[in-house]
Amino acid sequence: MTGASSGIGAGICECLAVRGWNVVLIGRDESKLNELAAKLEKSNVKTLSISADLSTPEGVRHVSTSLEKNGITVSALVNNAGFGIHAPFDESSGTDEARMIDLQLKAMVQLTHVVLPGMLKRKEGYMLNVSSVYAFSPVPQQAVYAAWQNLHALVFPDVIA
Repeated sequence: MTGASSGIGAGICECLAVRGWNVVLIGRDESKLNELAAKLEKSNVKTLSISADLSTPEGVRHVSTSLEKNGITVSALVNNAGFGIHAPFDESSGTDEARMIDLQLKAMVQLTHVVLPGMLKRKEGYMLNVSSVYAFSPVPQQAVYAAWQNLHALVFPDVIA
């Protein structure tokens, strides 16, 4: 679960844990991840917290190597990490816009490549790419975010049949 430290991500983690799913919590805020892990473990599930900045290649590699090192078989991937930039495009930072794309699209694709081979081999698995209603409407002062949401809603609709 990317973006697990708060909001929708934390909520999905709680729903999975209540249903007996072990959960890998991925986010940047290690203390929030550990706090959520302690809460989830009260549901008698196992957790693994991985603190990583998925907008960087190092962060994605860290997640991949942590999963391998801990012998984690991923049954479900929830791509939820994201942030928005609220400014007219010509006033926003190109660096921040690129970082947003790296986090919300590039990391999603890379993590899918990490877990998909195992899912295909086992002929089972789930993927949830959390998107926004912004995918379906114009969004003033959030041009790149809205474009990403549109792509995010369309990517991998039938990866596991």
